[in-house]
Amino acid sequence: MASQEETVLIPQSPAKWIIGNMQDVDSTKIFSSFWQLAEIYGPIFRFDLAGWKVIIVEWETRVLSKDGLYTAYRGEHMLGSVIGIASQMLFRWDQLGPGYEILCSDDFTRLASDMIALCAFGFYFDNFYSEQAHPFVNQMTEVLTESGRRSNGLL
Repeated sequence: MASQEETVLIPQSPAKWIIGNMQDVDSTKIFSSFWQLAEIYGPIFRFDLAGWKVIIVEWETRVLSKDGLYTAYRGEHMLGSVIGIASQMLFRWDQLGPGYEILCSDDFTRLASDMIALCAFGFYFDNFYSEQAHPFVNQMTEVLTESGRRSNGLL
């Protein structure tokens, strides 16, 4: 005799007529709202967006990438490290004083490269502790600039 598979319903907060579950999401804190729903209903839950029904699979990325920048739980190492890098940039700006002209493109390139190196390779360039960016960052910037020129026919 064949065994019957148990059917488990996907949880959903109570939906209201017309608006569905829209009342469950704070428009100023969308991601936090979905995190809260996942804490209540689990990693997979249904969501009704004014009649448009979707299934949210909250932690699928987490399963694939483990501890990463966009998948870290609050308080985890990776998120704290990334916040630390951003704090280094702000601390540097504070130390330079109000008379210093901040080169945003330079500092945000340093910030992005530090975060990518940390998240992808577990490596710190420490770009905000020296006047010059790490040599790898300078070389990568040159490669990307040249690539842009070539793709736009500006040789």
